[in-house]
Amino acid sequence: MKPIAAENKSGRGQDTSAIGNRLLVPTTTLDTVTVAPLRYIFEARGIAKKFDDGQVQALRGVNFRVSQGDFLAVTGPSGCGKTTLLQMLGALDRPTEGALLYRGKSIPDLRDPWSYRALEIGFIFQAFHLLPTFTALENVQIPMFESRLPRSERRDRAVTLLESVGLGHRLNHFPAKLSGGERQRVAIARSLANSPSVLLADEPTGNLDSENARIILELIIRIHREQKMTLVLVTHDMSIARLASRTIQMKDGRIVSDRGSINAGV
Repeated sequence: MKPIAAENKSGRGQDTSAIGNRLLVPTTTLDTVTVAPLRYIFEARGIAKKFDDGQVQALRGVNFRVSQGDFLAVTGPSGCGKTTLLQMLGALDRPTEGALLYRGKSIPDLRDPWSYRALEIGFIFQAFHLLPTFTALENVQIPMFESRLPRSERRDRAVTLLESVGLGHRLNHFPAKLSGGERQRVAIARSLANSPSVLLADEPTGNLDSENARIILELIIRIHREQKMTLVLVTHDMSIARLASRTIQMKDGRIVSDRGSINAGV
């Protein structure tokens, strides 16, 4: 894999260095402290999702397991249930039927789903979802309000994260003043704010040109490898899916294939 180059408005810029060990110190959470290591970080048993009083079925009896440190790509046509599945893993939605577990605990039954989302899960969205009236530095700090870090440490960590994705020179810029690739790198830095166990990425390169898409994809994969973080990535692009250690293909709310990739890590 080629080194990651951090682009600016002209598409060129400084090299993005590997994320330092100072970013690997985990944020203490209830789950990471009290739950013994399990083989599977996620487990789904017959999960279904219905809308409109059962008239629309987004998921139909889905079963799968995800091990700690996996890079799982979820593929399939639009409307097949990929994003619905990802939202359930992130406790943004609930299954109508079935069991969905995180480290052996039921996600729909979590007492504090907000803390789970803030401390255990890092989200990377296609549309970035940055707050327009906040600077890059402020956007990255938002998830840290759920932690116990004092203000100065939150700021220092946000600076370090933005520097690690090549945006040390754009700390005080608002999203409207950033390119698409830069906005997504802010979103990636934000996703790492609380040292999550899992990254959930929903078409993270979908709104980018080919060069910025390459830069963002390489950055996400580098983070996955260096931090040994579980990565679940939704994509339509099979060239991206082939980089994963495992690919699930969905159709009409069902998993129709589940296989490892001989090209993983290339």
